Amino acid sequence: MPSPALERAAEAYWSKKFYEDDFREFCDFFRPECEALQAELREQNPSSMSHNSLVEHVARCFDLAGEFSKLHHAYSMPAILVVGDYMNRMAKLTGKDPLVTLREAPLLEEV
Repeated sequence: MPSPALERAAEAYWSKKFYEDDFREFCDFFRPECEALQAELREQNPSSMSHNSLVEHVARCFDLAGEFSKLHHAYSMPAILVVGDYMNRMAKLTGKDPLVTLREAPLLEEV
């Protein structure tokens, strides 16, 4: 059984729309920095680098891939929760299975 504290936290998450704060934080803070770093790395031509420079470049790419992976997983959850909540609400309203609800959801182009 969920604890009362967990239920209060879940209720606050939905009622205060913390998922929107998470989305804004990612869009306003992390995404611009990530895109700037990616552009910087793409501008460098590996074929013109010395061996040491190439090793440093690859190490930096590897480190940033790890950091971007952490951000991806941290900020994917709010998006997934919203979709899951939508599926559950539509299933309750229509009496259909949540997976059927998702398959029947209109695409953005159709709306």
